[in-house]
Amino acid sequence: MIISGLLIGGVEVYRNKNKVDTLHELAKEHGVHVTHIYLEKVANYIKAAKGKGFSDERIREKLLGIGWKNWQIDEGFSRI
Repeated sequence: MIISGLLIGGVEVYRNKNKVDTLHELAKEHGVHVTHIYLEKVANYIKAAKGKGFSDERIREKLLGIGWKNWQIDEGFSRI
């Protein structure tokens, strides 16, 4: 009984791993695994805006206003 439970559990872990691999491939196919590209764009925007004299607060307000999340903006600031 215990052995069959372990075997079934092992099969389930294997199935879940395959699902994760498939999900990762699907993400790559749809281009959603490349958030770093968009974060680089945020960083470039921040750098350009700072170069024109805008304050961090104004830049953050603008990015929040167009839909960026705080964590994304923080990441953008950390990249410059």
